[in-house]
Amino acid sequence: MDKLRYQSFLDMLDVQSNKIFKNWMSELSISLIKQQELVLIVKKGHRRVNIECSANYASTDDQQFLTLFVRDITRRKVNERNLKKLATKDALTGLSNRNVFNQQLSQSLKRANREASKVALLFIDLDLFKSINDNYGHNVGDKLLVLVAKRIARDRRATDVVARLGGDEFAVILHNIDKTEIICKIAAVIISSLKSTYKIENTECHIGASIGIAIYPENATNATDLVKKADAAMYKAKEAGRNRWMLSEAHPKHQQQQLDFHELQI
Repeated sequence: MDKLRYQSFLDMLDVQSNKIFKNWMSELSISLIKQQELVLIVKKGHRRVNIECSANYASTDDQQFLTLFVRDITRRKVNERNLKKLATKDALTGLSNRNVFNQQLSQSLKRANREASKVALLFIDLDLFKSINDNYGHNVGDKLLVLVAKRIARDRRATDVVARLGGDEFAVILHNIDKTEIICKIAAVIISSLKSTYKIENTECHIGASIGIAIYPENATNATDLVKKADAAMYKAKEAGRNRWMLSEAHPKHQQQQLDFHELQI
């Protein structure tokens, strides 16, 4: 904080913090808020410093007293952001974790109910992943999961949710796609992308994926049932030979037995 000496305190605050500080000062005598977090801009290098201001206010009949203490809380804010990331992100892949997935799915269904739209849930389970861990070790398996996560998330829209549920299980929540055919094509493209060779530590790995698809409100009207339907459809895909997708309670024209990936384009 030595670099901040002899500089105007207000001039060092960013625009938003400047407004917050002035409002806080003007209301301090009647407010119960005695602490305020602000952001300082260190002119040299334009570094941002998170600070916490604590104020003690007192007054007599003819005088007012204000003592202001400033403390650097940058490290604390970094730790808070890291803890928040750990609470919402999968530590290995950086995708949303199971807790965020459950929250997002519930919110998606509520929004879809209001807007009379559809939500598609894709449950993805890797085929033959256990053999990768057994043959090459968990280090290679973890690196493979990171690459898989990137391929699943690739080309997804900002409104879509991609999550790792644990182990080699992933999920994708798709919003506002009215045509079932498009949902199925998205699943097919994911399967096709995951089939490509992975080169990890001079090792070539090959895996596949089985995907179960459930659509709100056609297959289920709540999050719990939608998850069950997608999970059951995924196991049916595995039983049918793996490396394919299956629709939950789908009409025959939508059910897949084999896919020509070269002909599927979105």
